[in-house]
Amino acid sequence: MNLLIITADDLNADSTGWMGSRAGATPNIDKFAASATQFRNCHTVIPICQPSRSAFLTGRYPHRNGASGFGPVRADVPTLTEILRAHGYFTAAINKIKHMAPPEKFPWDLALDGSGKDPSALRAQCEQCLDAARKSGKPFFINANSTDPHGPFPDDDLYDESKIDIPPFLEDLPEVRREIAQYYSNVRRLDQSVGEILDVVGNVDDTIILFFSDHGMPMPFSKAVLYRYATWTPVLLRSRKIDNSDALVTNIDIMPTVLDLLGLTKPDGMDGESWLKTQPRDHIFTQVDTVNSGREFHSRCIRSKTRAYIWNPWADGKTEFRIGAMSKRASWHAIVEAAERDPKLKARVEHFIYRCPEEFYDEERDPDERINLIDDPAYKIDIDHFKELLADHMKKTGDPLLAKFPRPR
Repeated sequence: MNLLIITADDLNADSTGWMGSRAGATPNIDKFAASATQFRNCHTVIPICQPSRSAFLTGRYPHRNGASGFGPVRADVPTLTEILRAHGYFTAAINKIKHMAPPEKFPWDLALDGSGKDPSALRAQCEQCLDAARKSGKPFFINANSTDPHGPFPDDDLYDESKIDIPPFLEDLPEVRREIAQYYSNVRRLDQSVGEILDVVGNVDDTIILFFSDHGMPMPFSKAVLYRYATWTPVLLRSRKIDNSDALVTNIDIMPTVLDLLGLTKPDGMDGESWLKTQPRDHIFTQVDTVNSGREFHSRCIRSKTRAYIWNPWADGKTEFRIGAMSKRASWHAIVEAAERDPKLKARVEHFIYRCPEEFYDEERDPDERINLIDDPAYKIDIDHFKELLADHMKKTGDPLLAKFPRPR
């Protein structure tokens, strides 16, 4: 079997039609979804570009593969590229090459770049990879990466604002609506790129195709944080062995899953679990460590379908959270300006900047995670239970932050 992995860059899970968007920006992805296994509850273990890719290509949590920020994967950690190449696969990558580091851990037979926002160029490079694989006489593993809908956003060619819905974690302001329209222009181009790739590969039975995003959209509350819309990612898998799933899964499950589907032995030390297993998870874990600027904002989260507990050891009431999704986004500046006239919104802005050491959310009543229930006595049993589970996870995985973690009160 061949393996094709297609990734989006900063795509919100609910921006696709098959996940509920009414914008109509993803006809190619939606068509593929109709013939694929749909995973509706997948979360990336770390909502930042490079460490997210390091996680899915090693099957390990960031502090277990060495790439907890924008650093390289450790030399002793097997990567999917290494394993498939050792089993006789032709390996090729398109775009995001520098985000798979160090180069010796990702020994691509062919590595191409520069087509991330150009559907026709991406098609041509995919054709180049397939042609090289055919000439090699080997099965292929191709990792084709779009750099959409990641910014920059277009100043013209805006998506029709009447067709879009403002994500519920943002405020419906004119500047926000315009920027979401810009974002959807990039989503539309991503869909064109995916369509070109799928057209080149064709509807064949000898190729496993996996599509997903590294994390949520490049906006405040949905990138480099542990809120639901930051880690929630759309996942589509075309194979012959898995049914549609609402189970909680994570992107570190990708490597053990595809190795199972390919009939290859999994290396020791992976944290991910194959989606071919029968026992679903009750909860998953996510984290943030070092952001793009190099600053450390360590956070940990345990999440179920109905609850989420977040621990922010950096939050001391003085340290200000700063990432590019704030400084570079007109949406953030518009929200900050509007907060000066709205006390409730001002409290939300201040919470995002300074955060709280601990947060707890009821996903059934508050799926947009706007009401922190950490001090609500009605949730104390749930909070203590989640904290015990998170502490056990940190101990099991050798998380260096364990010594600082506050035990249940």
